[in-house]
Amino acid sequence: MTEVEIYLSARYDFTTDTDMGGFSYVLKSDTYSSTGKGSYFRTSENRMLMMACIEAMKDAYKNIGPVIKVNIHVKNTEIIASLVYSHCKKFKNYPNQDLVKQGLKFFRHSSFDIIYMDDNGSEEMKLADELAKEALIDPNRLQDILDFRRSLATPLF
Repeated sequence: MTEVEIYLSARYDFTTDTDMGGFSYVLKSDTYSSTGKGSYFRTSENRMLMMACIEAMKDAYKNIGPVIKVNIHVKNTEIIASLVYSHCKKFKNYPNQDLVKQGLKFFRHSSFDIIYMDDNGSEEMKLADELAKEALIDPNRLQDILDFRRSLATPLF
């Protein structure tokens, strides 16, 4: 059985009117390890966390193959659970459905455990957090065009 550990982190800059965000992941398995990060504007921290999860799963499928068991280590477990288990319906106006649809091709074929971990939980989590900080200040950010019509403030419940 292929088992993968994924550590996710996301950052969001509330001080600007461009809504800048950054994400990162650290991926580890017995045979492969990697990191990744991305930077966007006109986005939200929740979307950044979801994008980190999707990009980590893309990396795993591309370089490891079908993944059976995935352990996701993250600070915001509820957002990742809404993505992995398609529970966005509990959020007002069904936000981020574009990301849920992207994730379905990975998430329906694997078993997931979502584990709460703070910034100092492990060396991998510290690395993911540092990479997210770097991504946030990256000048080569992209516009989050997948859901550009949504309102920026997406209230819960």
